[in-house]
Amino acid sequence: MLKVSFFGPFYGGYNVIDLDPGYQVSLVAGPSRKYLWILAREPNPPRDAVDRVVKRRASSASTPVP
Repeated sequence: MLKVSFFGPFYGGYNVIDLDPGYQVSLVAGPSRKYLWILAREPNPPRDAVDRVVKRRASSASTPVP
């Protein structure tokens, strides 16, 4: 699990659950897996890379996140 600081001394953990082959986009989840976020290296990531990680997660939605 990785940790990120939100504002000052407040920290939260997250897990990378999917990663674009080009390492430009990742799909991450909080410890409870209740929320998902897309993190990208660029402010405007390639749409196809975003679509790929979202589609893979949607197709495996019935499978629990590791």
